[in-house]
Amino acid sequence: MKYKLDNYKVGEIAKFYGVSVDTVRFYDRKGVLKPEKKGDNNYRTYNKEEFISMDYIMRLRSLGISIENIKKMASNVSLEESLEVVSETEREIEAQIRQLENQRRMIKGYKAKLKDCAERYGIVTMEQSPAFIIKDIKTTMKETMDAFEKLQLSTLPLLGILIDSERYDDMELYNCFIDRTQRQKICNYIVAASDYEGISKKPGFPMTEFEIIPPRRCVHIIGMDYTNIDYSSIKPIYDFIEANHLKIIAPPFLRILALENRGDAGVEYTEMWIPVE
Repeated sequence: MKYKLDNYKVGEIAKFYGVSVDTVRFYDRKGVLKPEKKGDNNYRTYNKEEFISMDYIMRLRSLGISIENIKKMASNVSLEESLEVVSETEREIEAQIRQLENQRRMIKGYKAKLKDCAERYGIVTMEQSPAFIIKDIKTTMKETMDAFEKLQLSTLPLLGILIDSERYDDMELYNCFIDRTQRQKICNYIVAASDYEGISKKPGFPMTEFEIIPPRRCVHIIGMDYTNIDYSSIKPIYDFIEANHLKIIAPPFLRILALENRGDAGVEYTEMWIPVE
């Protein structure tokens, strides 16, 4: 298209800027562009003023500025007001960058967990657990996850189970756990996140909303089980405790790390922590 400054048709200005006709018409409807209407059919034509406005729109859109704010900047506002709009957008982008950086840290940690699922399942170890921030699912999962989101953790909160039983030092607990009906009597469903950064110890942490499981000496295993069919992969952890003459000193706790579809059955990869002495 030969360069000119007036009498653009909507298709021409769209092609010139590499956008769709609908995009140009959207700017028309928002009042950011004000093309002249000509003829009985009210065909829109775009002159020098709209050409410059369209260029301004494209530059500001490339900065992530909203159409509403572009309309404000293109109206009768001062440079100081335009500067505040741009500064506001800058603050929003900086907040998005912080969120993306946090998500990247979460992804890095979760990748390590998935790698553990592939390489370490079924292996019983003695480890110092991290601190965990946990929250009972008392209402909805959305409300529970919203509470975690406010903490701005760098680790991913995961669905978990906290064993609620006075018999947690008894082998009978293992038998209850692998039985679906009995399991419902002893399991509290929670959401739990590792607290490697010590968020729970910082001033202002909402202690009334969460429970903290401190770091403890634990027997640990990543199990691979068929959902609601077979949870026998946790048996080696009890065998390990018995063979090493260990005593369970607090309720066991587990988190669901990943799921895998194997035909008619789903597979759960879970990590289990049992505090011992």
